[in-house]
Amino acid sequence: MRTIQVKLAALLCFAVCMSAMGVARGGEDASLGYPGKLHIMAGPRGGQWNALGNALAELLTEAGIPAENRVGGGVENLKLVGDGAADIGFTLHSFLGAAGAGEKELPEVNLDNAVLLANLYPQVLYIIVRKDVAREHNITYLGDLLKISGKLRFSTLPKGTGSEFIFNMLLKSAYQTDYDQLASQGWDINFQSYAEISRLFLAEELDVCAYTAGPGTYLIPALEKNNLDAVLLPVEEEMLDLMTHQFMTITYIIEKDDYQSVTEDIVTLGDYSCLVVQSAIPEDVVYNINKVLWENRMEMGKVSEDIENIHPRFAIAGQSKVHPGSLRFWTSPEMEAMKSRRTRR
Repeated sequence: MRTIQVKLAALLCFAVCMSAMGVARGGEDASLGYPGKLHIMAGPRGGQWNALGNALAELLTEAGIPAENRVGGGVENLKLVGDGAADIGFTLHSFLGAAGAGEKELPEVNLDNAVLLANLYPQVLYIIVRKDVAREHNITYLGDLLKISGKLRFSTLPKGTGSEFIFNMLLKSAYQTDYDQLASQGWDINFQSYAEISRLFLAEELDVCAYTAGPGTYLIPALEKNNLDAVLLPVEEEMLDLMTHQFMTITYIIEKDDYQSVTEDIVTLGDYSCLVVQSAIPEDVVYNINKVLWENRMEMGKVSEDIENIHPRFAIAGQSKVHPGSLRFWTSPEMEAMKSRRTRR
């Protein structure tokens, strides 16, 4: 599938630099304005980001860059890095765009300090509708779905998650509607986990769901395995252009035959799971963090296959401010030579 798509042998010079240039911050040894142990903010316990954060912290520590992972969340992480209370954070690229646009549903973020380290892998918006519902209402695009008045059982992920946030922004900014308006049209709206959405759809107790996930979502194959007919809805391209302009999202194509039930390309909203980093962290350190990420992508893939999709073609894509260390790594001759190659999937 086309997406929009190490360990370091030793960092002796880094270790020497740390010991020679240490200064204090919060009682810890520090070098060039960052603590001796990098603090990584990931996601909730049991989630994909937390698993990746643990793996990354271990790999960095083994490579000579002491790091520890902490429980966090996409919006919180972005603010903490911007405030200088954390060094690296998992978040969504669209949060950078939303913060830059002054989106009132986000806290104020210091984007001079929270800058892009790397886009890790695409996040894809999946809008799944029961085929009989799509036929009954002649639904071919998301815009058609949003016009329906009458009882419609709908679910998305819990409020405050990155998935719910970006779908909410799509409703409000592109389609000029919201959950309250849809409820007034007769929709039964619920905010539930991936597992509960899957259970309800398989039990035929749900008509529509919308959520973001990596390039391969397990729900569609599960529906196909159980012979439940459903369709994926595309998003109108003019709406995708609006979102790109305001929130720095991307257009993602779910290609024909990516799933058994997908018989033609589906154009939908895309985003990136990404890492942000304090701009004050030295260029060489950030360069080596990217090197650890790239060279250990298959090792980290043991906890989440999506990370194997990291690729020079989109690692620093977008309009966000990029750390100089990341820019140097991802535009190096070796990485430039990789840009014409396909990602893992």
